[in-house]
Amino acid sequence: MNSCPDAKTIVFLLALLLPSFSILRAEPALRGVSVSTGPELFRYTYEEKGLMKETGTMYGVTAKVACRADNMLGLFDLLQVEGSLARASVDYDSNLSGSIDGIGDTIAELRSLAGIDVSSRGSPVLTLFTGIGYRRLNDSGGGRRTSEGDYFYDRHSSSWYTPVGLVVGSGAKRGWVLGGWFEYDAFLGGTQYSELTDTNNREFSFSGNLENEQHAGFGLRAGLVLTKRFPSFTLALEPFVRYWKIRSSEPGRVRMTENGSVHDELLIEPENATTCCGLAVRLVM
Repeated sequence: MNSCPDAKTIVFLLALLLPSFSILRAEPALRGVSVSTGPELFRYTYEEKGLMKETGTMYGVTAKVACRADNMLGLFDLLQVEGSLARASVDYDSNLSGSIDGIGDTIAELRSLAGIDVSSRGSPVLTLFTGIGYRRLNDSGGGRRTSEGDYFYDRHSSSWYTPVGLVVGSGAKRGWVLGGWFEYDAFLGGTQYSELTDTNNREFSFSGNLENEQHAGFGLRAGLVLTKRFPSFTLALEPFVRYWKIRSSEPGRVRMTENGSVHDELLIEPENATTCCGLAVRLVM
């Protein structure tokens, strides 16, 4: 399975498609509280251009609790909390340090959203939303050595962001409902923690681990949603694309001992891009 090609282009094309749904017969959004959960599968690619790349297939689960009512808190028509957890065994490859297969990666996200319905011809066909999101990535493999003999170390990334987007829904024949969504994620800041002491050996060692602050970047997300309503639940199929671009971090200082010589190093987390292309399947009750 190849990595997802040109994710930003795919996101852009999906975003262009969303307004076209509004010309179809609108189907009112379900009111009240709903709970949805289900598995998701996606191809994961993380790249520091010219330095390294990690690729793998992630398996995860998502859960969502949504409440729809008119003018909640005097303003909102939608309040929603959602979370996801995905794991993968990824392959690392670098022209500089060699390769390692089977590194354990975990991505966890927690989001809180609020939305406002925009009505057309008596039914809501468009929901504008925003909120706050937290994303955590763990990249495990500390102590292992690459094909070139270099030591690998664990990495932990935490970041906060503000999603701003829209959801479009429209009616379809025989109980199927077609919709879509597009989202821009404004990066608020993050921390990259690198356990450099995992690489300590007879030739060199670090006195501690490295922490880098990240301040600039953005994310893009888009997807199509096909749902089928049954008497007691709704089935939703959602192909999606998620993309992150994070700029180079602030430098962090760490003390290194190399062949008996002690000196301080200023190190950064390089600019990086993450692409996820996949499919989510959810049961909505």
